[in-house]
Amino acid sequence: MNTAKAVESLTRTGFSEEQARAVVDVVSGVVDETAATKQDFAELKTTMHTEFAGLTRRFEALEGRFGALEGRFGTLERRFGSLEGQVGTLDVTIDAKVARLEASIANAKTQMVLYTGGIVAGVAAISKLFG
Repeated sequence: MNTAKAVESLTRTGFSEEQARAVVDVVSGVVDETAATKQDFAELKTTMHTEFAGLTRRFEALEGRFGALEGRFGTLERRFGSLEGQVGTLDVTIDAKVARLEASIANAKTQMVLYTGGIVAGVAAISKLFG
């Protein structure tokens, strides 16, 4: 603001030079405060843009990490599904082997009874011969 021109303009309209200078000083102070406020807003705007850009980068990094975790989780789900299938197959295999063992044990018991009966009959026959 041109102070000399403002004082001259005010003195032409009826202000004394002292009054004109006082008015110009007040107006000049307000203009200076406003200019500082505009500068403050410009700095704030720049700072906010910088902060927003930083937050955007951090968010994108977190998105990348989340995507990687989703991929790992998908891999774990597939592995778990595969393990479930293997456990199911193992259960069927174990059940079949247990059934074969039970059948073998039953067959062995039958054979033992038959052999024992044969031995008893043989002992009885020998006892009659020598008895």
